[in-house]
Amino acid sequence: MGNPRIISRKSTITLIFIGLALIGLGSAFYFNRPVVRVTLPPGTEFPACLLEDAPTCQKSTKCIAAAPGGLTYGKNHGAIAGFGKDWCCLDGTIAGVDHGKPPTFVICKVDMKP
Repeated sequence: MGNPRIISRKSTITLIFIGLALIGLGSAFYFNRPVVRVTLPPGTEFPACLLEDAPTCQKSTKCIAAAPGGLTYGKNHGAIAGFGKDWCCLDGTIAGVDHGKPPTFVICKVDMKP
């Protein structure tokens, strides 16, 4: 009678295959999960992004990384000119001027429309 503690080679290979399949399936679900979007309340203000590193807001890694609340730049989104520079305000926001004295940068305000 054989030792019951020893697992056969076929069983070991089967367990390894099942483990790799589970890891592959889990990683497929992990990498294809939907993006969690957070919305900002209407009236929220934040500084606009100064467009320096790319020709458009959609291609600016700096501005995309600084986007708060899961907001994005649309396909036909254009930069806003102010103080001799180009600024990026996200879709769903409106541009304005900061309230400092003297004003020196552009702010974005989340649109009040539902």
